[in-house]
Amino acid sequence: MHHLEQLQPEIWNALCEASEVQLRAASIVACKCALSKTGVDDACVVDAMKTILGGSRLTGEQRGRLKCLLAELDDRYLSHQEEVDENQQDNEEWITLFAQARAVTTIFSATDQDAFKSAVESIYEAAATSDSNEELISLIHDHFADLLA
Repeated sequence: MHHLEQLQPEIWNALCEASEVQLRAASIVACKCALSKTGVDDACVVDAMKTILGGSRLTGEQRGRLKCLLAELDDRYLSHQEEVDENQQDNEEWITLFAQARAVTTIFSATDQDAFKSAVESIYEAAATSDSNEELISLIHDHFADLLA
């Protein structure tokens, strides 16, 4: 059982009934929400979003650049987490870096060939970018209004 199914069964059920077009669009909603919450504006992210919004698949080079950025953000947030744990320092920087890494993962997930997996993973990762998921849940509910009615 996927965590999204446990956390948001209504959304999970809508995803199970959705068409490929609806699933791809839900992934885009998740990406936009994650980026708006985290402010990630790296050139490779902007380029990837242009490609996704244009309805195309990412190239191997684009995926590689996203993976590199994700690895960098993961390394930075893990390093900050260790500092916070050791020195009882403010964890705001750690939280910001973690959220940014999840936003990049949201975009990377949105490009999976399997539209269902793409939607599930991108929504799940977008939810991890913030303590409050009300905006994301509301946007997804609006997107699937016909399936949730």
